Amino acid sequence: MKISKPDPGIAVDCCVLLTAKGLKNESNVFTFLEYALEISGGTFSHLRDKKPVLKDINMRVKPGSLTALVGSVGCGKSSLLSALIGDLYKHSGTVTVKVRKTN
Repeated sequence: MKISKPDPGIAVDCCVLLTAKGLKNESNVFTFLEYALEISGGTFSHLRDKKPVLKDINMRVKPGSLTALVGSVGCGKSSLLSALIGDLYKHSGTVTVKVRKTN
């Protein structure tokens, strides 16, 4: 996955993770966590013996942040979300999803 700023009118195969800054922390958010979601050096495929669909992915999302994953059709948005929830086979890297138990 490449993160880049395309020139207007040029189709680029990329996805961009957008995170809003300066959001108000809610009382039910883990404000003491550095990152709520993190992928470090992740390479993923749909099956163990298949070619990776995501390579060398690095991302961090802070708790309480408003985050959007945007990109063209087929760039890997759904695959990235599948990797976060463990639906893709992980060849390498680490995936950390920190959750809070609610009553």
